[in-house]
Amino acid sequence: MMQVLFSRKLKLEAALTFWKRHPEDLVSYLFRVHDLCVVADCVGIVTKSFIESDELLSLGACVDLLPLIHALLKSRYENHNLTALEWLTVVIKHWWATLANDDHQNELHFSASNVSTMRDWLQKMMDQVRKLLVIPGPTGKGAKVSP
Repeated sequence: MMQVLFSRKLKLEAALTFWKRHPEDLVSYLFRVHDLCVVADCVGIVTKSFIESDELLSLGACVDLLPLIHALLKSRYENHNLTALEWLTVVIKHWWATLANDDHQNELHFSASNVSTMRDWLQKMMDQVRKLLVIPGPTGKGAKVSP
């Protein structure tokens, strides 16, 4: 048990280093680490920072995080589900104008493929969110407020 906790502590310290250097570096690190517990901890912090600073991650970095968010949604752990739902709510709220706009005005500022990929992933994840709706307790409530 001590070894597991020490390993997690090291991974979180490395994540903090990447976060301080450049938030997008953290996204790359989270893919390399292959540890959903560390991902959940980091995504929770990213979400809170996103709320406070309005934009720490680019649309491209948010798109890159989507497979990990999907994995958190599919996790059997409630904390992982809630973390993913909160991230989805914040990111969709922040990028809604870009995602909802169908004209090509966004292509000046954002890669059209990022917008399209984000829409596709969100559609795919909504199936999982619907499954979480029927779970009693905080997860079901969290799924209800997610877009």
